[in-house]
Amino acid sequence: QQSGMLKRLVRPQSPQDDASRTFSAWLGQETLPAKLQRLREQTTQPAPSDKERLLSHVKGTLRRTATIESFRAQEMANIAQLSSYILLAKRSHFVERTATTEQLSATLADKDKGVCVLHGFGGVGKSTLAAHYSHGRKDTQTVRWIRAEDSFKLQGDYQQLAQELGVDYQPLATKLAADDSQYHQELARMVYNALDRNHQPTLLILDNAENASLVADYLLDRPAAIQAIITTRSAEAFEGKYDQLQLGPFSQDQGEGYLEVRFKEMKRPYTNPEVASLLKEVGLVAQKLNLAT
Repeated sequence: QQSGMLKRLVRPQSPQDDASRTFSAWLGQETLPAKLQRLREQTTQPAPSDKERLLSHVKGTLRRTATIESFRAQEMANIAQLSSYILLAKRSHFVERTATTEQLSATLADKDKGVCVLHGFGGVGKSTLAAHYSHGRKDTQTVRWIRAEDSFKLQGDYQQLAQELGVDYQPLATKLAADDSQYHQELARMVYNALDRNHQPTLLILDNAENASLVADYLLDRPAAIQAIITTRSAEAFEGKYDQLQLGPFSQDQGEGYLEVRFKEMKRPYTNPEVASLLKEVGLVAQKLNLAT
C-alpha cells in the first residue's frame, strides 16, 4: 500500500498537465467566452487614418531634426574662432594712396582672383599700406599677419593658426615629414577647412614674401572666403601667378603731406622751405622720410 502511494507521488508529469497549466495562465481570471470576445475586439480596431500617419511621420522627423541640430550646435561650440592680428599699428601719418587701395580692394573682392601681390623696392610702404588696409577691414573679416620671408616662419605661423583653431596638425607633420611641399598644402587646407566651418571670412597678409613656389603651396586650396595680400620686393618671382600692383615712392605732394603730418604729430614747428629742402635731400621713399624725422 505504501509502495503504491509512493509511485503516485513520484509519477512524472504528462504533456497534458503542462498544456493545462499554460492554458490556465493564458485565460487568467476571465472566462473563455469573455477572453475570445476581447481578442476579437482588439483585432478589429480600425487602422490609423492618413492624417494620423502623416502626423506621426512629422513628429518623428521633428525629433530627428532636433537631435541633428543639437549635435551640430555642440560641434560648432567646440570649434575655436580665430582672432585678428595685424603686426603694424594704424598710423595717424599714413598717406592714403587712393588709386592703389581701390585696385587692391577690387582684386580681392573678385572671387576668381582673391589674391593680390603688392610689390616695390624696400621702404616704399608696402607693409604699411597692407596694414592700413587691413585695419579698415577687421570689423568684417578676420585679419592675420603671416611672416612669409622664409619657409620656417611661414610654416610656423600657419601652425599657429591651426593651433588657435583647435586643429591637431601633429599627426600630419609626422606623416609628411619627408615631403615639405605636400605638408604645406595639407596644413593650409586644414586651416581653411576650419575657417570654412566657422563661416569666418579671413584676410591673410603674407608679408615680405620671396619664394613664390612656397607661397603657392599655402594658397593652392584657398577657398573664395579667404583673401590674401602678398607683399614682396620681387615682382618677377610672382609674375603670371597672381594679379600685381606696384607701389612706388611718394609723389611730391604726398611727400609734403607726409612730412607736414609727421611734424604736427611731433609738435615740431616747420616751414614750407624746410619741408621742400628735406624732401630734396632725403627723397620720396616713406621709410627714409620716417627715419629722417
